Amino acid sequence: MEYSQLHEGNQLKSARIEKGRALRVSIVADRLECSISHVYNLICSKKLSAIKTGKKKGVRVYEIDLERFVAECSLDD
Repeated sequence: MEYSQLHEGNQLKSARIEKGRALRVSIVADRLECSISHVYNLICSKKLSAIKTGKKKGVRVYEIDLERFVAECSLDD
């Protein structure tokens, strides 16, 4: 393995550490006290950032993005 490949891998790992864990939609729904379909609607409307995992249906929300969403919602009240 070349140094450049190793360095790129470390950058990706550090980005994951900064954003926190990638949470499943069901966990996000529990934390927001709403339905899973509502979380998907928030993601589709781009109000909540998410990443796709896997080839078909995997969707995850980073903890930091969830915290940012909650903070923005509490400011709107």
